[in-house]
Amino acid sequence: MNDACGKDERMRASDLMTKPVQSCFATDDLQRAAQLMWEGDCGIVPVLDPERHVIGVITDRDICMAAYMRGLGLRQMEVGSTMAKVVHAVREDDPVEAVEAAMRGAHVRRVPVLDGQRKLVGLLSIHDLAQAHRMSGERADGLGDETVVKTIREVCQRGVRRVVCPQAKVASDLMTREVHHCRVSDRLDRVAGVMWDYDCGSMPVVGDDGRTVGIVTDRDICMAAYTRAQPLREIPVTVAASRAAHSVRPDTPIGVVEAVMRMHRIRRLPVLDIGGNLVGFLSLADIVRHARASIEEDDALGFEKVAATLGSVYRRDDALLVRALGA
Repeated sequence: MNDACGKDERMRASDLMTKPVQSCFATDDLQRAAQLMWEGDCGIVPVLDPERHVIGVITDRDICMAAYMRGLGLRQMEVGSTMAKVVHAVREDDPVEAVEAAMRGAHVRRVPVLDGQRKLVGLLSIHDLAQAHRMSGERADGLGDETVVKTIREVCQRGVRRVVCPQAKVASDLMTREVHHCRVSDRLDRVAGVMWDYDCGSMPVVGDDGRTVGIVTDRDICMAAYTRAQPLREIPVTVAASRAAHSVRPDTPIGVVEAVMRMHRIRRLPVLDIGGNLVGFLSLADIVRHARASIEEDDALGFEKVAATLGSVYRRDDALLVRALGA
């Protein structure tokens, strides 16, 4: 509280949210929803009724899985049949602490922001939190190192909790060893099926020689279905996959892994042995899960270092955010 003016200066949802927000209607087809994601470079679109009240949300993963489960083109499926109807939203005047609590409690990465009439005015994501931390420095209003990292860790937590390795030093200590991969000859329906079966959002693409040549995500599949306007069974994985330009070795120090992620703004890295063979997969979420209070100077898994990595990977150039943070 500012004693001079009596004004509550806490950071609020309206200070960090993305606006304006792309939105659609339940009667729109999935091609329209994917088009909005493509044009707005976003992974979620709120679904509105005629009065602009939010009645659902649809994500790129929802579209990917609908295309897999039904085997249809996106124009043949309606948003209303695919969207999530349980909506976790916040108010524009909610403080950041309340937004983070809502995300942690619901395990959601993005929340619609509503005005006093419960109409859509913005969208706030964990990316916004990470970037706001990077640009604001240490704060006492929900954007401190430990608070931001713990919020994102809770949001990213899926399924059975993994055992934390307190002495983790290198990539092999944190990487996922049971890696589900696909082949360059696969079609996207098979890839999406594996993602569905194992509840994962990305897979390495392996060539005929057994070496990793690319990575494909559920978002890549969604966008390929949109741009090609074909069922997934007709689209080769090579259309959607990005080239695996960066990788690490099992003995790569965690600090170097984070540096690669920060420099290239990437969240996932294949772990290859000396022969170039895939032995694991390491994501930013794996690093976040193992973040801790620093146990030594310059600890790569300390909250300060991990928060800095999150802010760099998720950064975007946003003059509005700079002004909101008082820069």
